[in-house]
Amino acid sequence: MPAGRWGGDTAMGHLLDTDLKPGETLIANMAVQFPSGDYKRLMGFRSFRDFQGRDISAELPGWPPSRKPGEPPAKASVKGVLLASAWHGLNTFAFLLMLAGINADSLSAPSDPEELDDYPVLRADPGTLAAGAPWQLDPGRSKARPRVILHVTNQRLLFSDPRTDELLWEFGREDFKELTPGVIIRVTFVDDSWIRIILVKDKKALVPDREANYRTVTVKGKPTRIALSEDPHFKFVTVLKEFLAGSPTEST
Repeated sequence: MPAGRWGGDTAMGHLLDTDLKPGETLIANMAVQFPSGDYKRLMGFRSFRDFQGRDISAELPGWPPSRKPGEPPAKASVKGVLLASAWHGLNTFAFLLMLAGINADSLSAPSDPEELDDYPVLRADPGTLAAGAPWQLDPGRSKARPRVILHVTNQRLLFSDPRTDELLWEFGREDFKELTPGVIIRVTFVDDSWIRIILVKDKKALVPDREANYRTVTVKGKPTRIALSEDPHFKFVTVLKEFLAGSPTEST
Protein backbone atom coordinates (compact mmCIF):
# COMPACT_ATOMS: atom_id res chain seq x y z
CA MET A 1 0.00 0.00 0.00
CA PRO A 2 1.45 3.44 -0.88
CA ALA A 3 2.61 5.91 1.73
CA GLY A 4 0.47 8.90 2.69
CA ARG A 5 -3.30 9.04 2.91
CA TRP A 6 -4.81 5.61 2.61
CA GLY A 7 -8.21 3.96 2.95
CA GLY A 8 -11.58 5.51 2.30
CA ASP A 9 -12.99 3.27 -0.44
CA THR A 10 -15.10 0.13 -0.11
CA ALA A 11 -12.01 -2.04 0.36
CA MET A 12 -10.24 0.13 2.93
CA GLY A 13 -13.05 1.62 5.03
CA HIS A 14 -12.10 4.88 6.76
CA LEU A 15 -9.37 7.24 5.63
CA LEU A 16 -6.18 7.66 7.65
CA ASP A 17 -3.67 10.40 6.88
CA THR A 18 -0.35 8.73 7.77
CA ASP A 19 2.35 6.54 6.30
CA LEU A 20 2.42 2.78 6.60
CA LYS A 21 5.66 1.13 7.65
CA PRO A 22 7.54 -1.26 5.35
CA GLY A 23 5.63 -4.53 5.21
CA GLU A 24 2.60 -3.07 7.01
CA THR A 25 -0.91 -3.76 5.71
CA LEU A 26 -4.34 -2.60 6.84
CA ILE A 27 -6.54 -5.37 8.27
CA ALA A 28 -9.66 -3.68 9.67
CA ASN A 29 -11.10 -0.46 11.02
CA MET A 30 -14.18 0.53 13.03
CA ALA A 31 -15.53 3.41 15.11
CA VAL A 32 -14.83 3.30 18.87
CA GLN A 33 -15.38 5.46 21.94
CA PHE A 34 -15.22 5.25 25.72
CA PRO A 35 -18.13 3.22 27.18
CA SER A 36 -20.25 4.25 30.13
CA GLY A 37 -21.73 2.46 33.13
CA ASP A 38 -24.69 0.11 32.60
CA TYR A 39 -25.99 0.05 36.16
CA LYS A 40 -28.89 2.41 36.88
CA ARG A 41 -26.97 4.71 39.23
CA LEU A 42 -24.04 4.85 36.82
CA MET A 43 -26.03 4.90 33.58
CA GLY A 44 -24.16 7.19 31.19
CA PHE A 45 -21.35 7.85 33.70
CA ARG A 46 -17.61 7.32 33.14
CA SER A 47 -14.59 8.36 35.17
CA PHE A 48 -10.86 8.90 34.63
CA ARG A 49 -8.61 7.85 37.52
CA ASP A 50 -4.96 7.66 38.47
CA PHE A 51 -3.52 4.56 40.14
CA GLN A 52 -4.63 5.94 43.53
CA GLY A 53 -8.22 6.41 42.34
CA ARG A 54 -8.16 10.22 42.08
CA ASP A 55 -10.20 11.98 39.40
CA ILE A 56 -7.71 13.15 36.75
CA SER A 57 -10.20 14.24 34.08
CA ALA A 58 -9.05 17.87 34.40
CA GLU A 59 -5.35 16.91 34.33
CA LEU A 60 -5.10 14.88 31.14
CA PRO A 61 -2.86 16.75 28.66
CA GLY A 62 -4.74 18.71 26.01
CA TRP A 63 -8.19 17.60 27.10
CA PRO A 64 -11.02 20.20 27.01
CA PRO A 65 -13.53 20.40 29.90
CA SER A 66 -16.24 17.73 30.03
CA ARG A 67 -19.99 18.26 30.00
CA LYS A 68 -20.30 15.35 32.45
CA PRO A 69 -19.51 15.20 36.20
CA GLY A 70 -16.22 13.66 37.30
CA GLU A 71 -17.68 11.80 40.29
CA PRO A 72 -20.51 9.22 40.30
CA PRO A 73 -23.98 10.08 41.62
CA ALA A 74 -24.66 9.44 45.30
CA LYS A 75 -25.67 5.91 46.18
CA ALA A 76 -29.38 5.18 46.23
CA SER A 77 -31.02 3.15 48.97
CA VAL A 78 -31.15 0.12 46.67
CA LYS A 79 -28.22 -1.15 44.62
CA GLY A 80 -28.53 -0.36 40.93
CA VAL A 81 -29.19 -3.27 38.60
CA LEU A 82 -28.29 -3.73 34.97
CA LEU A 83 -31.10 -2.83 32.61
CA ALA A 84 -32.70 -5.99 31.26
CA SER A 85 -32.50 -4.98 27.59
CA ALA A 86 -28.80 -4.13 27.82
CA TRP A 87 -28.03 -7.30 29.76
CA HIS A 88 -29.81 -9.44 27.18
CA GLY A 89 -27.70 -7.88 24.40
CA LEU A 90 -24.47 -8.43 26.32
CA ASN A 91 -25.30 -12.05 27.05
CA THR A 92 -26.11 -12.75 23.40
CA PHE A 93 -22.78 -11.32 22.29
CA ALA A 94 -20.98 -13.12 25.12
CA PHE A 95 -22.38 -16.45 23.91
CA LEU A 96 -21.09 -15.78 20.38
CA LEU A 97 -17.68 -14.80 21.70
CA MET A 98 -17.40 -17.96 23.76
CA LEU A 99 -18.33 -20.07 20.73
CA ALA A 100 -15.47 -18.41 18.88
CA GLY A 101 -13.07 -19.12 21.74
CA ILE A 102 -12.85 -15.48 22.85
CA ASN A 103 -12.73 -14.63 26.55
CA ALA A 104 -16.07 -13.09 27.49
CA ASP A 105 -15.28 -12.50 31.18
CA SER A 106 -15.69 -8.75 30.69
CA LEU A 107 -19.38 -9.32 29.97
CA SER A 108 -20.29 -10.97 33.26
CA ALA A 109 -22.00 -9.04 36.04
CA PRO A 110 -19.34 -6.85 37.71
CA SER A 111 -17.98 -8.16 40.99
CA ASP A 112 -15.36 -5.42 41.39
CA PRO A 113 -16.76 -2.63 43.61
CA GLU A 114 -15.30 -0.03 41.24
CA GLU A 115 -17.75 -1.19 38.57
CA LEU A 116 -20.72 -1.03 40.93
CA ASP A 117 -19.92 2.32 42.56
CA ASP A 118 -17.75 3.91 39.87
CA TYR A 119 -17.02 3.30 36.19
CA PRO A 120 -13.44 4.18 35.23
CA VAL A 121 -12.65 3.99 31.51
CA LEU A 122 -9.07 5.18 31.91
CA ARG A 123 -6.57 4.53 34.69
CA ALA A 124 -3.21 6.23 34.35
CA ASP A 125 -0.54 8.17 36.20
CA PRO A 126 1.27 11.08 34.51
CA GLY A 127 3.62 9.86 31.80
CA THR A 128 2.03 6.43 31.42
CA LEU A 129 0.79 5.26 28.04
CA ALA A 130 -2.94 5.49 28.77
CA ALA A 131 -2.52 9.13 29.84
CA GLY A 132 -1.99 9.95 26.16
CA ALA A 133 -5.46 8.78 25.14
CA PRO A 134 -7.19 11.23 22.78
CA TRP A 135 -10.02 13.25 24.30
CA GLN A 136 -12.10 12.57 21.18
CA LEU A 137 -12.86 9.11 22.61
CA ASP A 138 -14.98 10.69 25.34
CA PRO A 139 -18.69 11.30 24.55
CA GLY A 140 -18.64 13.93 27.31
CA ARG A 141 -16.14 15.98 25.30
CA SER A 142 -16.79 15.10 21.67
CA LYS A 143 -20.17 15.41 19.95
CA ALA A 144 -18.86 13.99 16.67
CA ARG A 145 -20.35 10.78 15.30
CA PRO A 146 -18.33 8.66 14.92
CA ARG A 147 -15.82 9.96 17.44
CA VAL A 148 -12.65 7.96 16.77
CA ILE A 149 -11.70 5.24 14.28
CA LEU A 150 -9.57 2.29 15.41
CA HIS A 151 -7.43 0.87 12.60
CA VAL A 152 -5.82 -2.56 12.92
CA THR A 153 -2.76 -3.35 10.81
CA ASN A 154 -0.48 -6.36 10.96
CA GLN A 155 1.88 -4.27 13.13
CA ARG A 156 -0.04 -1.59 15.01
CA LEU A 157 -3.28 -0.27 16.40
CA LEU A 158 -3.93 3.31 15.24
CA PHE A 159 -6.60 5.77 16.39
CA SER A 160 -7.72 8.53 14.00
CA ASP A 161 -10.11 11.50 13.93
CA PRO A 162 -12.79 10.74 11.29
CA ARG A 163 -13.40 14.46 10.68
CA THR A 164 -9.79 15.19 9.65
CA ASP A 165 -8.38 11.66 9.08
CA GLU A 166 -5.53 12.73 11.39
CA LEU A 167 -3.64 10.09 13.34
CA LEU A 168 -4.34 10.69 17.05
CA TRP A 169 -2.63 7.77 18.79
CA GLU A 170 -0.72 4.62 17.85
CA PHE A 171 0.79 1.54 19.44
CA GLY A 172 2.80 -1.47 18.41
CA ARG A 173 2.08 -4.93 19.80
CA GLU A 174 5.08 -4.53 22.13
CA ASP A 175 3.24 -1.74 23.99
CA PHE A 176 0.47 -4.05 25.18
CA LYS A 177 0.45 -6.20 28.27
CA GLU A 178 -3.06 -7.49 27.66
CA LEU A 179 -5.94 -6.81 25.30
CA THR A 180 -9.22 -8.29 26.49
CA PRO A 181 -11.68 -8.39 23.57
CA GLY A 182 -15.41 -8.36 24.13
CA VAL A 183 -18.34 -5.96 23.87
CA ILE A 184 -16.21 -3.69 26.05
CA ILE A 185 -12.52 -3.95 25.18
CA ARG A 186 -9.97 -3.36 27.92
CA VAL A 187 -6.51 -2.41 26.70
CA THR A 188 -3.78 -2.80 29.35
CA PHE A 189 -0.36 -1.38 28.51
CA VAL A 190 3.04 -2.61 29.63
CA ASP A 191 3.17 0.07 32.35
CA ASP A 192 -0.15 -1.23 33.81
CA SER A 193 -2.13 1.83 32.73
CA TRP A 194 -5.30 0.95 30.83
CA ILE A 195 -8.36 2.14 28.94
CA ARG A 196 -11.75 0.71 28.08
CA ILE A 197 -13.29 1.24 24.66
CA ILE A 198 -16.47 0.05 22.99
CA LEU A 199 -17.19 -0.62 19.32
CA VAL A 200 -20.04 1.49 17.91
CA LYS A 201 -22.28 1.29 14.86
CA ASP A 202 -20.24 2.12 11.77
CA LYS A 203 -21.50 1.83 8.19
CA LYS A 204 -18.03 2.53 6.74
CA ALA A 205 -16.19 -0.05 8.82
CA LEU A 206 -13.74 -2.42 7.19
CA VAL A 207 -14.39 -5.82 8.75
CA PRO A 208 -12.87 -8.89 7.07
CA ASP A 209 -14.23 -12.38 7.42
CA ARG A 210 -12.23 -14.92 9.43
CA GLU A 211 -12.27 -18.70 9.71
CA ALA A 212 -12.78 -18.28 13.47
CA ASN A 213 -16.22 -16.83 12.66
CA TYR A 214 -17.40 -20.24 11.42
CA ARG A 215 -18.16 -23.64 12.90
CA THR A 216 -18.88 -26.97 11.26
CA VAL A 217 -21.99 -28.72 12.55
CA THR A 218 -23.82 -31.85 11.50
CA VAL A 219 -27.08 -31.19 9.66
CA LYS A 220 -29.09 -34.23 8.54
CA GLY A 221 -26.00 -36.36 8.92
CA LYS A 222 -23.79 -34.09 6.84
CA PRO A 223 -21.09 -31.66 8.04
CA THR A 224 -22.25 -28.11 7.34
CA ARG A 225 -20.21 -24.93 7.71
CA ILE A 226 -22.19 -22.13 9.35
CA ALA A 227 -21.38 -18.55 10.36
CA LEU A 228 -21.59 -17.82 14.07
CA SER A 229 -22.69 -14.27 13.35
CA GLU A 230 -22.80 -11.66 10.61
CA ASP A 231 -22.46 -8.93 13.24
CA PRO A 232 -19.50 -6.71 12.18
CA HIS A 233 -18.66 -6.01 15.84
CA PHE A 234 -18.23 -9.72 16.48
CA LYS A 235 -15.99 -10.04 13.41
CA PHE A 236 -13.89 -7.05 14.48
CA VAL A 237 -13.31 -8.61 17.91
CA THR A 238 -11.97 -11.70 16.12
CA VAL A 239 -9.44 -9.48 14.30
CA LEU A 240 -8.35 -7.96 17.62
CA LYS A 241 -7.85 -11.42 19.06
CA GLU A 242 -5.61 -12.28 16.10
CA PHE A 243 -3.66 -9.05 16.59
CA LEU A 244 -3.03 -9.91 20.22
CA ALA A 245 -1.85 -13.37 19.20
CA GLY A 246 0.52 -11.78 16.69
CA SER A 247 -1.05 -13.36 13.63
CA PRO A 248 -3.31 -10.89 11.79
CA THR A 249 -3.17 -11.24 8.03
CA GLU A 250 -4.36 -8.96 5.27
CA SER A 251 -7.99 -9.45 4.29
CA THR A 252 -8.71 -11.00 0.94
